[in-house]
Amino acid sequence: MSSTITPPNTTPKKNLTILLLGSPSTGKTNFITRQTSNVFSGEHTPTLEEVYTTTLLSHPGTALTILDLGGSDDLERLRSVFLTRGDIDGYVIVYAVDDVQSWRNIGEKWWGVVEHWNGGGGGRKGKVFVIGCKGDLIDEAGGNGFVENGGIVCSALEGWGVVEAWERVLRGCLGE
Repeated sequence: MSSTITPPNTTPKKNLTILLLGSPSTGKTNFITRQTSNVFSGEHTPTLEEVYTTTLLSHPGTALTILDLGGSDDLERLRSVFLTRGDIDGYVIVYAVDDVQSWRNIGEKWWGVVEHWNGGGGGRKGKVFVIGCKGDLIDEAGGNGFVENGGIVCSALEGWGVVEAWERVLRGCLGE
């Protein structure tokens, strides 16, 4: 599945590549599809890899290529194909606010993966972002300190925080 939204009468002049990583079932795909096509799917379908393109209304001259990689451990080889590209401008590590293990996996797994591949092989060094998805479940989950300390959190289900999260990623990658 690939989705494209470009404001009328604009041709992107800059392209950024953003790679999403995180444990399975954290909301990575819904975080993307809420931004690219304003769609939320209540069904979980495990992702192998998907590529999306979009622009943000605030930066119509910048195209985003978003690489959505599945979080399953048996996808390590496939992930390494994307991680070795050398053209990643930003890495987004996603966790689910209602899943404490997905939060722990940031430090136990995903941060190390990004550190290993980020800028490796002479490629560019991308910015790293951590985003909490399923923010509508914070009351049920009780938060985890990240939220209270200004972390990026959103709810693709309810639609809040998604545009703001993508704006922070885009501005960070552009150095704004």
